Amino acid sequence: MSTAGLGPAAALVALVAQAELPRAPSAEQPAEAVEVAFERAARLQRAARRLSGPEQRATLAQAARAFSALRVEFPAEHDWTARAGLRAAGVWRQLGEGELAQLEYERLCSFETPPAWRSRGWLERGHVERRARRWRSALDAYLRAASVVSAPARTRDDASLWAARMHAELGEREAARRLLEWITVHSCDVFTRIRAFDEWALGFVREDDLGAAAGVLERARAATREIAFEATPRGERVLLALERMRVIPALEAAVARRVQAQRAK
Repeated sequence: MSTAGLGPAAALVALVAQAELPRAPSAEQPAEAVEVAFERAARLQRAARRLSGPEQRATLAQAARAFSALRVEFPAEHDWTARAGLRAAGVWRQLGEGELAQLEYERLCSFETPPAWRSRGWLERGHVERRARRWRSALDAYLRAASVVSAPARTRDDASLWAARMHAELGEREAARRLLEWITVHSCDVFTRIRAFDEWALGFVREDDLGAAAGVLERARAATREIAFEATPRGERVLLALERMRVIPALEAAVARRVQAQRAK
């Protein structure tokens, strides 16, 4: 846009407007340009840690906007822009700007986003809804995260566990149990399977069905026994995870309460 023929003030406004417009990627842009832009935003985020008060907030907001701008400046760099969008959402949440964070998560959940980041976007949206105690919306987001087939198994497992918890919050106990049982069978990660067994058994303790809880605990031990007794670091970690299952002290306390109640009769 030429500024010829414009007065000094009008020309200045026109130049500022041009400077503020997002620049479309050009063939001359070096391949590492998106990485440089991402790192520039990350430096702002790191710099904010050394600040406080209004100055820190201003720097964080600047970092969030810089992360978000990558989507406009580098529309073809889907992986980088998704990574930047997740960072932007985290910064907006840190600043208490929930609507701006939610907007970034919504963009992450679009079909143009690579599966790994799309699943992560739905997972984070689920967390936002859960913290707001909107259980049904959280459940929907977690199930969407778990259903992104090409996403990393760890993200999908995490989303499935949270979905089971949302079913429980909604009073849908059978749905929660079915999902947890499915995870104990189909998850490729032994520690995720142990977490699912733990949640499953804890649900029975909350309902005072101690026999069912003990049965699930025994199933957990049987399903992981071969790995737990490996003479390897993984075997030691699995054995430790089994010993630290939350259901064990919960079950012991429930049994003690029942015995005490019976003696009091």
